[in-house]
Parts: sequence; C-alpha cells; structure tokens
Amino acid sequence: MCVCIENLDNRWLVTLNSDRAATHLVGAGIDLYNRHIFVRHYDDVLADEYVEYLQYRDYEHQLHLVKHGINATLATIGESIPSTVAATSGGQPA
Repeated sequence: MCVCIENLDNRWLVTLNSDRAATHLVGAGIDLYNRHIFVRHYDDVLADEYVEYLQYRDYEHQLHLVKHGINATLATIGESIPSTVAATSGGQPA
C-alpha cells in the first residue's frame, strides 16, 4: 500500500507493508518538523491529478475553438457581405 505525503517542499511516496498502517496514516497524518502533514492514498492523488488534467485539456480545447471560431466567423462575415449586398440590391451596392 502506498501513501502520499504532501505539503512539504516536495512529495513523498511512502510504501507500507499493511493496509492497516496506511489507513492509520491517512486518518491521523504525520507530524514532521513541527508541522502536521496531511497524508493521502497515492491512488487518490493520481485520480485528482487526472481530473485536473482533464479540466485543463477541456479548457485548452475550448480556448482553441474560440480562437479559431472567431477567425472563421470573421472570415465568413467578410465573405458574405458582398454577396448579401449584391443579392439584396440587384447587384448594385446600397
């Protein structure tokens, strides 16, 4: 069983030989260097980071769509203005 110790300058991965010890550490935490350290199951940490990655990927994709959507909309508007004017005014600019 692996647990992850965070809130230090880096992340520590601790391997324990029993689920009972891991459950105790996750519930109680650890006091190191006069600080209480929150301990989490490593699988939970990875799952949370994966959710954050998916949220970031969605945001990046939406940003890409907005950027290219605006450019495509402006190009479409620019192309459609002359044909709209020609269709509504019998070929003569209004």
